[in-house]
Amino acid sequence: MDVRIETVPDDAPVPALLADLVDVALVTKPDLQMDRVSLTRLFEDEMVAVVPAGHPWARRAHLTARDFDGADLVLYDFYDQKRIPSMPLPIPAGARPARITTMPVVTDLVVEMVAGGQGVTVLPNWVAAPYTTSHGLALVRIGARPLTRTWFCATRTGTHPPHVEAFVEELTSRLRAPRTTGPDGPGS
Repeated sequence: MDVRIETVPDDAPVPALLADLVDVALVTKPDLQMDRVSLTRLFEDEMVAVVPAGHPWARRAHLTARDFDGADLVLYDFYDQKRIPSMPLPIPAGARPARITTMPVVTDLVVEMVAGGQGVTVLPNWVAAPYTTSHGLALVRIGARPLTRTWFCATRTGTHPPHVEAFVEELTSRLRAPRTTGPDGPGS
């Protein structure tokens, strides 16, 4: 089986799935056409604020909407509020950041901006964690309860070729598997 990972225009995996451009999509955000696909719940991940280690937020147990008031945010460009439709910002409701700088979806670029003192960002914990030591960053919980998002495996409705069924089964079994402690620490 040949597996290719594709990025789709305008970060629109459900329309790409419905147009037969991809066979399987991993999705976290709502789409107007979600009712036209089959969704399998996979896992939740926590979104965290990423700040330089010396930033005042680094010592906080968690952040509130008021903490984001006046903050300079560096976010992936799919959060650009000029896009139609715009994607909600990954910060608490009611927060009023001073500036939002959007960057291409290149995590290294966003992390370098934060490490260079150009603002703070919000990333999934599993994406940001590897950069903490190498870039002198701290991860801070957003909200007293974690700010999470749910990942789904999306497929077209109906029957699928055996290779697609096998891929979806393998994907869901691995992503639903409980995280255990392995030789390299938690989650390995």
